[in-house]
Amino acid sequence: MKQKQQQSNDVGSATDNGHGSTERRVAAAYRRYHKAKSKRYRKVSDDKWLLKPLSRETEQPVWQAAGEILDAYSNARNWTPGGAPIEHLPSELAFDIATALEELLSGRLPETFKKLARRGYPGVNRRERSDIEAAVLYFNAAAAGLVDDPNPVATIINPKKGFAITPKTFSEWRRKAAKPATDPKLFWPIEDEVTSAEIEQAKIDRAKMIVALMRKSAKSYRRFGRSIGARAARSPISGR
Repeated sequence: MKQKQQQSNDVGSATDNGHGSTERRVAAAYRRYHKAKSKRYRKVSDDKWLLKPLSRETEQPVWQAAGEILDAYSNARNWTPGGAPIEHLPSELAFDIATALEELLSGRLPETFKKLARRGYPGVNRRERSDIEAAVLYFNAAAAGLVDDPNPVATIINPKKGFAITPKTFSEWRRKAAKPATDPKLFWPIEDEVTSAEIEQAKIDRAKMIVALMRKSAKSYRRFGRSIGARAARSPISGR
């Protein structure tokens, strides 16, 4: 029988604490997590539930929601200056992760993870997504005049210092990238500065941070992503 777990006491409330609303992002993701887990079962009577055969269709939503919980929990807006979380990590997720890690450490791949595998080239992972967003953020900053680069596309696709990709690939990145993560104005809001001099200095600092992030992400993507060099290094005929 599937026992439903209470959610209200498991996830801490999101409060303002003078740092802006977190919009209860952990709690919202946790509801999706709990709902996805419930779909692993089918009801056979009023008081009896049976576990369905696990599949990618049952497990992918569970772990996608789990990742959203961890993202929301670790987000800087969820933490006070004193280092306390505004919304807490659900104990149910902590238990599920600990159980999976215990299996991994014993040398077994958890059944739920086995079902996540699929044929073909794997999808974009967290590191790749972050690198891609940094590239599009840089392009948008240059287009807005925040970063001084008359040809940001050439900088981004550069095979040695950029992401080592084709112009077509970058066009796809721009089309698919998440808007908030690639908006220079949202990268580091400067609404707290009160003088024009402070605003201008904040813009300069923000531009430096965006350039540094792009360079770091380009280096990461050339090594670990789907750049031309990274794909060649992983090829069975590369000898590596």
